[in-house]
Amino acid sequence: MQITSEVVLGPVNRPRWKPGGMSQVFTGGQLWWSRHDLEFKELLDARGREDAESPLGEWTWVDCLCQGGRITVRVN
Repeated sequence: MQITSEVVLGPVNRPRWKPGGMSQVFTGGQLWWSRHDLEFKELLDARGREDAESPLGEWTWVDCLCQGGRITVRVN
């Protein structure tokens, strides 16, 4: 599987999603969202400062629309 995304290089030279950035093909590895928190720790119930989340008790919705060779992902 592969995905192509528009990216810019972040503070530690890792690709971050950004509309209008350079086009990059991913076949593995990690694509960070535009406001990834560099101090984020992969722990149970951990979130970065800018992470999208729903209010307590509500679901976070993720919609993925696949049309031809294009995938659109929307959160909340």
